[in-house]
Amino acid sequence: MLPRRSSRGRVTTRAAVPLRGAVGGPDTTSSSIAGVTSAITRGPDVVDGDSVPSRHYNSPVPAETAVPVVIEVGAHRVFASSVDWPGWTRSDRDEERALSALSAAAARYLPVAEGAGEAFSGMRSHALQVVERLPGSATTDFGAPSAIATSEHEHPSPATAARLVRLLDGTWSFFDRVVASAPQTLRKGPRGGGRDRDAIVDHVLKAETAYAGKLGLRLVAPRLADSAAVGAHRQAITATLLGPAPPDGGGTRSWPVRYAIRRLAWHVLDHAWEIEDKAGRATE
Repeated sequence: MLPRRSSRGRVTTRAAVPLRGAVGGPDTTSSSIAGVTSAITRGPDVVDGDSVPSRHYNSPVPAETAVPVVIEVGAHRVFASSVDWPGWTRSDRDEERALSALSAAAARYLPVAEGAGEAFSGMRSHALQVVERLPGSATTDFGAPSAIATSEHEHPSPATAARLVRLLDGTWSFFDRVVASAPQTLRKGPRGGGRDRDAIVDHVLKAETAYAGKLGLRLVAPRLADSAAVGAHRQAITATLLGPAPPDGGGTRSWPVRYAIRRLAWHVLDHAWEIEDKAGRATE
């Protein structure tokens, strides 16, 4: 059993439970997916509804090689999100599957990072290191990462904000390329459900308008056919993200910058990958 102190000072213990594929040994596993080798190291649990931060807790992986990951635990869904690579987020029924899905998505995230001019360390032999677990909510179970990590409450430096915004721009550029190459009619679910391409784009634009409200902006969702308006809409959001820290109390903002970028980038990429997946067998 491993002693651990929660964010409110309570000490709890957790047995080291190997991930699927590991037999005995430390709480870690390795896998090779599409040529990408990764190690997953489990951190501390959510305790009594608190988030539990950790700096490479019980990790056999050197801190400088680890990819920090935040886990959000809902009743029926768990999200795994990279701390430093916004948009690299996946979810599944439990933590093990969410981490495996995140590792598998590294190859899909590569063109986003490259498009932003960033060398994506996650595509090499990488360790997904859980640094914090957060209690989820109904929004988590609905299908969106809604919990704000401890590190995201701190306003980023100008250099960090600029890097994260470049990656957000990278997700938008990737989304635009996917949309441009996809047919209007997408493959439907087994019961005929699911949106077609333009309906997904319209949904993303309207969601970003709502997200902008969390940053204190009052924007009108642009029409998807108006590329100039879409560009201005995005620029208004990024200008706020790159701006100075809000006054104490956050002013009219309810989302800190780092979380806002992570949420925006996740939503864009989640739907870009949805379009890619459904375009493969689309029926015109």
